[in-house]
Amino acid sequence: MSATALLDAGLLRLLDRLALTGRRAPAAAAGGEHRSARRGQSVEFADVRPYAPGDDIRHIDWSLSARSGRLFLRLFVAEEERDVHLLLDTSPSMAWGLPEKLGQARRALAGWGLLALAQRDRVLVHTGAAGSLPLRGRGAFPALAEALQRAPARPADLPARCRALAAVARGRSAVVCSDLLDERWRDALLALTQVDLTVVHVLAPQELAPELSGDLRLVDDEGSAPLDITCDADALRRYRARLAAWLDDVRQHCRERGITYLPLGSEHSLERWFGDDLVRAGIVRS
Repeated sequence: MSATALLDAGLLRLLDRLALTGRRAPAAAAGGEHRSARRGQSVEFADVRPYAPGDDIRHIDWSLSARSGRLFLRLFVAEEERDVHLLLDTSPSMAWGLPEKLGQARRALAGWGLLALAQRDRVLVHTGAAGSLPLRGRGAFPALAEALQRAPARPADLPARCRALAAVARGRSAVVCSDLLDERWRDALLALTQVDLTVVHVLAPQELAPELSGDLRLVDDEGSAPLDITCDADALRRYRARLAAWLDDVRQHCRERGITYLPLGSEHSLERWFGDDLVRAGIVRS
């Protein structure tokens, strides 16, 4: 799948100028761009490692490569690889909104994953499909895009998916992209207390500022019984108050547990989100 299937040319150009900051020391050493005081792991070749697709060819040790018949990369300091886990919520409520929340979530995780791949971190995509392989290097971006595009629809069970993620991501970095409309969202996030967690909270403009009136039947995409309401000014006022209280609850829950909380409207420009919002939040740097 081409890069522009998910990310347009303008966003790709922007991402080329950005990098993830990385807030914790990486957990494994294998060739990423997160620096350490240690030298390389190999005793024989303390200053080089084998070249891998996606590495910067400017760092190839051509002299050693010519002698050995294999490509090697010069290491100026030890380079460590960080695992970055991406979890896409594909529950029924995500396939709603104008623009659709799921499409925005796919694009946001694709951009985040591309930044991680560009600095040679290991990216693992959790979409609910079995057998997701770790991805490395910019050349793996088409596989990342395809995994996100083909993510199967899942029943509403965010806690179970977060528990599965916690089992493999302890001490690692993880990004969960969800609308958090599963009523057990607290349980889901509590399952990830041992993870360096970022929550990207995607909501549609129709959820944040609904324009409704009259007698309506509300149908819950995630299984609750339909609800008949009369939508008038008072009903909208009460909805806005409950929405604000819920959003405050989510933000406070994340703040108290050291979780990075990032709101994202489904209509919001991802160029502005990556280039402005995440830079101000200290998540990326230019």
